[in-house]
Amino acid sequence: MIIFDYIYYRVYHLYLIKWKDDDPKLYSVTLVSLLQGMNLVSIMFFLLFILGERIEINKLYSTGFFIILILLNFYRYRDKAKGYRFFEDKWQEQNKNNQILLGYSIFIYLIVSVFTFIWSAML
Repeated sequence: MIIFDYIYYRVYHLYLIKWKDDDPKLYSVTLVSLLQGMNLVSIMFFLLFILGERIEINKLYSTGFFIILILLNFYRYRDKAKGYRFFEDKWQEQNKNNQILLGYSIFIYLIVSVFTFIWSAML
């Protein structure tokens, strides 16, 4: 879960500091939930492909699954103990090179997650 915590922190920080948004938690929780959902669905599709099964995607179930993930992540990051300030204390002292490297890593993870999701959905 550390990677998702770091993504939450970086997206929250981006919306709060750079773009001065009023509700950065909404964006950070939504992105973390979207990535988690795409990863879980990709794994499920890949396992079904190995087993030789084919399923149709139900929009209602997909939407419900995504909403559940968002609610679970809002619950996870709800209080100050696991919210932005906790992660800021943990990661704000990073040197610039490490911060840039981790930023690129997040971007690569995001791209790989999206392409894996699309690829697994087309199997």
